[in-house]
Amino acid sequence: MREYGTKAAEVNFQVDLAPWFLRRAVAWYYINRHRFPDRATKLLSPVFDERRRMQQECGEERWRTEKPDDAIQWIMDGAAKLSKEQQTNKQLTWRLLWLNFAAIETTSMSTTHALYDIVSHPEYIAPLREEIIACLDAYGGYTKEALTNMVKLDSCLRETQRFNTVVSIVMSRVTKRDYTFKSGREPLTLPKGTFVTVPAAAMHLSTRIYGPDALEWKGFRFSEMREQEDNKEGSAKYQATATSSTYLGFSHGRHACTGRFFAVYQLKMLLSYLLLRYDMRWPMDVDGKRPENVLVTGRRSADLNAELEFREREEWKDLKYRWGDLEGEKA
Repeated sequence: MREYGTKAAEVNFQVDLAPWFLRRAVAWYYINRHRFPDRATKLLSPVFDERRRMQQECGEERWRTEKPDDAIQWIMDGAAKLSKEQQTNKQLTWRLLWLNFAAIETTSMSTTHALYDIVSHPEYIAPLREEIIACLDAYGGYTKEALTNMVKLDSCLRETQRFNTVVSIVMSRVTKRDYTFKSGREPLTLPKGTFVTVPAAAMHLSTRIYGPDALEWKGFRFSEMREQEDNKEGSAKYQATATSSTYLGFSHGRHACTGRFFAVYQLKMLLSYLLLRYDMRWPMDVDGKRPENVLVTGRRSADLNAELEFREREEWKDLKYRWGDLEGEKA
């Protein structure tokens, strides 16, 4: 499943690079070459069949209260409202594969971007560690409240999303009919079939929107903005999960990423754990500079061939059991 998430992104790049008339053939070639759907269906079919058996054995009333609460069951429950064809093991497998692709590829890339940025600016590491420890102490470990109050870490994540926007353009649409905008100085008419999109990366690096230092990575840019607000409602617009017409890391409007809240909590847990456990740096031969991003068909990827050096901190001996068994050693 993890391999599919990685390979799907690679195949997507290959398909985008192909001429439009060859894209179906290229996609078919890669799907049949790797055979991920067939392999995954073979592995998951016994799981789906067992869930159906459990449901029949429990009965509908008992099943509603005792059924597993996981992604497999969510997918099966959703498919139960659709046609029989959508309830086959093959279709259920496809749904789970796509869920994994959406979750794994984006989260791993966002984590990589954030790590690269923080390690490239080591002056941020000490205050981040102080905030993480204070929040975990105040709220009894990795709770929702502790993660929510990691304001500086939240700011670093939002700044990384701004500075390393994964896709250059977002909210792409094609007009289905002639459409006229009447809100500007003069009416603007778009003919049917016009491709319309929003230049997210250009907006995120605009000095008009983000000031003269827009081309710099400033980890606490948004936490400082939050401090200047008089109330929680005002500061909330600078959270990593907040979207706006000038911040499109998760798109905007009714089609904004619905998983962004879970994703940010997940990223905070990953990064806080790494920051507390390890000292990190770039190898000496790169002078502490972050490698340039790789741009392919409008997508911005961190350099996956880059290397970071990790060393476990002495302080970790005291921290790893401070809020419970973070490594599962006592399980």
